[in-house]
Amino acid sequence: MGGEGAAPGARVPRSARQARGGRRGGNIKAAEARLQGILTDYPETDAAAECLYRFAQVYAARNEAEGATLALAALARHHPEGPLGREAKERLGATAASLDGDDPMKLLLTHIERMRGEADRQKLPNTVSAYPDIGGATPPTP
Repeated sequence: MGGEGAAPGARVPRSARQARGGRRGGNIKAAEARLQGILTDYPETDAAAECLYRFAQVYAARNEAEGATLALAALARHHPEGPLGREAKERLGATAASLDGDDPMKLLLTHIERMRGEADRQKLPNTVSAYPDIGGATPPTP
């Protein structure tokens, strides 16, 4: 159950295994909270590499380029010899050359914390209401 960089026989916590399993229920805030824990407590494990890769995919699908780039950069920096780290470097292309600066893992954690505070994080549709003063919707025209 351990990963690269983990002590032999070390167990990856259940929350890491859950986060690796994908976004169940589509709750991005809860998934990001689990990701923060994994990246803080187990940054060099296979579980962290898998989470970074999946989050890069999720952020890209949500058109969140900054999050996708930071996840790929953290993956490439912290797991350069693994298959996911090599793929991350390929996907980053010319951007990979800039990995010598600030640690992208720290930047990603800061990004997640900032994004968790945004009200529209779940990207819920606007409320539809028959009353123009409620939910910002306009009533349908006959």
